[in-house]
Amino acid sequence: GQTTFQNNCASCHSVDAKLTPLAGPGLHRVLGRKAASVPGYNYSAALTKAGAAGKTWTRAELDVFLADPAKNVPGTTMPVGISDKKARAG
Repeated sequence: GQTTFQNNCASCHSVDAKLTPLAGPGLHRVLGRKAASVPGYNYSAALTKAGAAGKTWTRAELDVFLADPAKNVPGTTMPVGISDKKARAG
């Protein structure tokens, strides 16, 4: 998991407790968190709408989103997907 994160996610997302934003929002304690809910981060309208409709980051929900973000939430600005299911499970 750590290698996959470093290779695919770390350039845009932090994991520190302060939820420091980079190009993307901080991911500390993302499981169980409503989509588009990090205070002060400027989410896409599509992800904001999904969060407002109740989209919550569970392991299953993250697996689907990370496989193809643009397919799962059309209009998201997240440009990177991880097609390898084993890598996503990390």
